[in-house]
Amino acid sequence: MLLIAGAALVSCSENALEQDMSKGNVEIIATIDNEGLTRSCIDSTPYDGKTGILWTPDDCIGVFGSSMKNRKFTNTSKENAATTGFTGNLDSGDTPEYAYYPYTDKAGIDATALSGRVSATQYYSEATGRLSDDWKYGKLSAYNTDRTKYKFKMKHLFALGKVVINAT
Repeated sequence: MLLIAGAALVSCSENALEQDMSKGNVEIIATIDNEGLTRSCIDSTPYDGKTGILWTPDDCIGVFGSSMKNRKFTNTSKENAATTGFTGNLDSGDTPEYAYYPYTDKAGIDATALSGRVSATQYYSEATGRLSDDWKYGKLSAYNTDRTKYKFKMKHLFALGKVVINAT
């Protein structure tokens, strides 16, 4: 079992508030903190010497609120993206406070002590850029005036190492 605990310093760009909300009554705009090299899918294009990091269309996050416990939110993007919207339903009067990735219904009910599984081997697909066992967490950073869109910046729980071998 994996114990996830922590909080994140967070911020997002305003243009992310233009996402589609067709799957729930609220949307969480999630960006990936590239400073910490978080990743869901690795973009093959490096940016200023850094690895590009993306969400994939089938990603889901777990969300905790003031009364809500481990609610599933689904990605609204149809393509890989560094910033995306996740939609889901909040109970009336609730506010999302914490989010984590990847969603699992077995994570528990305490946002500061989640249970999860990490394989002994982490797999990477060159074809899709998908990386297994890639846990992230985030804390609410902002919301719009009618509280239908909330911003989170996700931080990676584990380190990412990159090895470059020059065989020439």
